[in-house]
Order: sequence, then C-alpha cells, then structure tokens
Amino acid sequence: MDKVNIAKRLRQIQILTEECLSVLSVPDKHIPKARVSTPAKNTEIADLDFSTPLRAFIKNHSKGMSGQKKFTLILAHATKGQLSVGVSRSALERDWGKMKSILGSYNDAYSIRAKESDWVTSSKNGVYSLRPSWQKIFN
Repeated sequence: MDKVNIAKRLRQIQILTEECLSVLSVPDKHIPKARVSTPAKNTEIADLDFSTPLRAFIKNHSKGMSGQKKFTLILAHATKGQLSVGVSRSALERDWGKMKSILGSYNDAYSIRAKESDWVTSSKNGVYSLRPSWQKIFN
C-alpha cells in the first residue's frame, strides 16, 4: 500500500467513526434501556405504617431487597415491629405465598440467612421474632 491509499482508508475510517458517534449521541427510541433493579429506599422505622395492608406494605418497602430482607420485612409487618412477638414459619410462608408475583418463590434459606444476619431469632422451632438490629434491612 502506498501513502495515498492509506490516507484514503484513514479518511473512510474517520467518516464512519464520525457517523457512528453522531448516531450514538442522538437518543434512539428503538434501543431498549437496560433495566436496573431499584435499590431499597432509605426507610426509617418512623416511616413504616404497619396498619397498611400487607401486600401494599411489602410492595412499598421491598424493592431491591434480598430474600432474607424480604423475610424479615414480612415478619416485621406480622409483629408490627415489636421484638417480643413470635410468628410461626407457616404463617410467614402463607403470607409470602400470597405475594409470589412481588417476592418470587419462597426459599427456606431466607430464614436461616436472616438469623445469620442477626435480624431475626427463633426461640422455638419454627417460631420467629425480630431482633433489635432488624431495621438494618433498609441500609
């Protein structure tokens, strides 16, 4: 290749590059944007209204949460945020089952991971209550 051919090809590359960059700088309505999971909003305990129906409560506060955080959130609603109240696993699984479209499928590991994170405790087999650190699920 001689210098003239190289210069022509470089000019073609430059033109194509400029065209591509101009297309990328203009918003295209046909290119779908990547979906990003909405992170959980920073919620304070004072902001929680436990009188809200369960489905609305979970829908409002569970965005971006992991399974163990969702488990803790359902427990918090069932106990109205009180630490001394116990709730059976079957009741929590039943509530979860009513909201599969929001929460996904239930996994037994969620309760184990919530206990490992020190958000819930189980004084009796299959009965869960909140720990003082449960509010960390919102961080």
